[in-house]
Parts: sequence; structure tokens; C-alpha cells
Amino acid sequence: SVSGSMPTALAAILTGQYPSELERTPDDLAGFGSKNTFLAEMLSTAGYHTAGFPSHWYFDGKTGFSDGFDVWQPYFVERGRMKLVPTAETVVTAAVEHLHRLEPDPSRPFFMWLHILDPLPNYIEHLDIARFGDKRADRYDHEIRYVDTWLKWFFDTLKRREDWSRTIVVVAGSRGEAFEQRSPRLLNESNLRVPLIFRVPGLESRPVDWRISLIDLVPTLLDLADVTSVTRRARNLSLRGHSLIPHFVGRDTTMSPVFAESPESLQHAMQLVWLDGSTKLHFDGEENHWQLFDVARDPWEKEELSMKRPQLSGRLQTALRRYRSNLDLKPPKR
Repeated sequence: SVSGSMPTALAAILTGQYPSELERTPDDLAGFGSKNTFLAEMLSTAGYHTAGFPSHWYFDGKTGFSDGFDVWQPYFVERGRMKLVPTAETVVTAAVEHLHRLEPDPSRPFFMWLHILDPLPNYIEHLDIARFGDKRADRYDHEIRYVDTWLKWFFDTLKRREDWSRTIVVVAGSRGEAFEQRSPRLLNESNLRVPLIFRVPGLESRPVDWRISLIDLVPTLLDLADVTSVTRRARNLSLRGHSLIPHFVGRDTTMSPVFAESPESLQHAMQLVWLDGSTKLHFDGEENHWQLFDVARDPWEKEELSMKRPQLSGRLQTALRRYRSNLDLKPPKR
């Protein structure tokens, strides 16, 4: 699930529900009401110590993201300057300092969320970090190396702890980067395809070449933490995602279609996507029209196929509408 704004994308990742199902304000930088249940709340209910270290002035307000965190330490500067300020060093340093204060306790596991804003849109240059060239992709790689440098310190700190053998690590992105390949479609392949890496103790590393949704992250973590029954009974959760554990152990099932959305806001019209294999259906709420693409052959979505394949377009439109009709959609409220 991807959105046109950072908050709605992250809210989907951290709740296991689509943004349009969440109680929210109508802004791109939406706030989320107390009726929503975030992952930190679920794990806190199950007895976890929870700590969050996000980066952006947005997180200093009443956003809903801090609910359930025992420690909430946002890093931010005033509006308009965040694009000029690197965040990985500050966020990771705060998290490492917290880890040093956190004694391993088998009776009370911990959940930590680090939100790093880099790489930033204007790609800041960092001293003592390798440069790869002057193209946008090169500058992006420079920022990735900067983030990797600080994350290595964080991971090395985790590895030195007594509880490393039972520690799960997840690295996930909320949206991708198109570089020079600009698209008027917010939910283009560049934005939808994001990193997702799990480290699970006892499992061998393996690539998984399947399309999934980031709303699968919450049910997967709940299954890995073995607290699903506790949290669902306590909060009567209606999670849309599915556990990825079968993929981790090589028991991949039939690939299911993936639904993605950018809900309507004061700044943007609604956009919807239905991905079935390599076929992608896109709905543009502003223009009120559908488009069809074969993203395996045409990853930049240059050739629109609905006129050539009207029956396929109609079938996918029906499937998307049917899937969305089963969601608990909520209009945004002030």
C-alpha cells in the first residue's frame, strides 16, 4: 500500500490496514485518530517495551503515531528545512543510546521503530562518504551509502547484545524513486516497488520474487512474535495483510493480486491500483478514467493497453471494485 504522502504510507505499514480504512484528517500530512491501532499499541498490549525514533517535524504533533510507545523521541527541525538536514546519524545515535540503557529481558521483549528520512529529494552531500558521480542515481547511491554506514553501527550494536539470537530486524521503504523517469501517476512502479528485508533468527537468507503489500508487515511480525491471539482479542483487529512466514520457509502459495491506493485528500484525488501478475490496472480519480499496463514488458508504463485488451481491463476493474467493496472505508474528518 503506497500513498502520495509519508504519513498515510507509514500508517498503512504500521497498522496492517489501508489508509482509507483509518480514522484520519483529509490533509496529505494526515493525522490519525485514537480509534486506529498501531503496531506499537498491539505489542505494548502484549507486554513489549516500545521505543520510537522518527525524523520529521510532523511527528512532533498530534499524529497518532506515538500511541503505544513507552519512549517517543522525534528528531526534527522547523518546517521548510527538513529537506536540507540529514537524519540517519541523529536517529541512529538516539536509538543506539537507548539500546545501551535497555537490559536484555526475556520476560519483556522490545520493539524499536527507526524512521530515517534520507535519502532526501535534493540528495545532500556527506563528508567522508563515497561519491559515485553527479547523476541523480549516483547522488541517490551516495545517500544510500550514508544511511548504510549508520545502520551498520545500529546492527553491530544489536549483534553484541545477549538477545540478538531472538531479535527480528525489518528494513522497509515507504515509496521509491523514479529519478528522470517522471510519471503523472502517483502509484507508478517506481513508487510502488520498495525495499523489504527481514532478518529472522534461524532462517537462511533467500530472495523472494513475489509481489506483496506492505500491509503484510504487521500480521507477519505478530506471527513471528507469537502474540497474534493476544492483540486481536484485545483490540478486535481487522488486518488486511497476510503473514509472510510461508514465503520465508519456501512454502510459497499462489500469487494473489495486490491492491494499492492513495486515498483522496485536500491536495490529491484518489488513485487506485490492482496488480495481477504483470498486469497493472490504474484508476485516476482526478480524470475519472482507467489505464492498463503490462509492467513486465513496460515497467515505465508508456504503453496504455485498455483499448487493445478491453475484456481484460473490464475483468480487472470488476475484481478491484469487488475487493474494495469489502474494505471498511472511512471518509476523512477534520
